[in-house]
Amino acid sequence: LAPDIVLTIMGIGALLCVIWPIALSLAGPVPLAFWPLVAHLFGIGAGYGVAVLIVLMSRTPTLERGVGADRLARWHSRGGRLVVSCVVVHAVAAIATWATARRENVAMATWQVLRMPWLISATIGTILFLVVAVVSIRAARRRVRFETWHSVHLLVYLAVALGFVHQLAGPDLAGHRVVQVLWAMLYTQAFALVLIHRIVTPLRNATRHRMRVAAVVPEGQGVVSLVIEGRDLDQLHAESGQFFRWRFLTPDSWWTAHPFSLSAPPTATHMRLTVKSLGDGSGFLQRVEPGTWVVAEGPYGTMTAQRRNHRDVLLVAGGVGITPMRALFETMPLAPGQ
Repeated sequence: LAPDIVLTIMGIGALLCVIWPIALSLAGPVPLAFWPLVAHLFGIGAGYGVAVLIVLMSRTPTLERGVGADRLARWHSRGGRLVVSCVVVHAVAAIATWATARRENVAMATWQVLRMPWLISATIGTILFLVVAVVSIRAARRRVRFETWHSVHLLVYLAVALGFVHQLAGPDLAGHRVVQVLWAMLYTQAFALVLIHRIVTPLRNATRHRMRVAAVVPEGQGVVSLVIEGRDLDQLHAESGQFFRWRFLTPDSWWTAHPFSLSAPPTATHMRLTVKSLGDGSGFLQRVEPGTWVVAEGPYGTMTAQRRNHRDVLLVAGGVGITPMRALFETMPLAPGQ
């Protein structure tokens, strides 16, 4: 899927989500007032946005190879800020609606809204979303270890689960069985993609290819190359310029996957990555023992020889970023004289 097609699909879905509460309002005996309409629009928009964010980070090959991991990450980051904003606006508008309708102060209105079915779980989910949003702010991320940030980010899945039943019980979906089923199918598909491509496929590949560290080769101050050996690695269809998310199965690192590019053309029995010590995770890899079992998710990335559209090619890189360029340089198809 090309980026424009993916954006079009997401836009159509967002448009349908906006039209649905407006249509319900116009079809009712009395059109919704300002605050109730805002609560409905931003609530269903946040619910749809959450499902989109999950799909963007599901590592589905169609998206990873068509859109690219870097662009998907940017979309996810921007969309995350938008979704959190929608959740906050939805909560404020819902409280304002109750306070206006019952002519009560904000504190009493908030207490009564929280006593509604599934609102406590949805509120906990909102708090978790805010925690993830705060940790993801650039200034905060610089001060947090990658492993800590990654662990906190996993709270999003719990937050989504806590808020899902509230969505089905909300006035936009309750009583509309077909819409409820379609909404549940949207979330089921999103989580199925995550389960398949982030858990099942890597475990299946680990069993099939039996990858492990064959050698750790020092390349310079704080830089090592890890040679990974395995069986039938050509079946992964990896190309120079692509990267994997590597998970080294040791007691201290098995739960964290790190993205590193291939620094040499892959073969049927070996792959190589080159790592510079820039943090706790990459520092640990300087000392990983040969024989350590490896789970690799991928390949990902679109910076391959297929991107070439001119006769001559100039490759530019700096620092440890030279690794994918080096692999590309070895395999770029050239005719005589090029």
